[in-house]
Amino acid sequence: MDFVLPGFGFFFWPIFLMVSALLLWALIDLLKGEFSSTISKIVWLLLIISVPVIGPILYLVVGKKPKIDLQS
Repeated sequence: MDFVLPGFGFFFWPIFLMVSALLLWALIDLLKGEFSSTISKIVWLLLIISVPVIGPILYLVVGKKPKIDLQS
């Protein structure tokens, strides 16, 4: 690939690793969490997977709040 775009890997790999880490973080948090309905969990799962950068960010900012608090 470097013969087509020299230096492409310099920008590609750090961004790829950051997006992958964000995606994994959101997926693990989603799968470990308890939601009030299974439908909301499925919707978040589809959003995280189908919109790779914006989906996990939205979930981590907005989607973590409606979880059931098991400590009460």
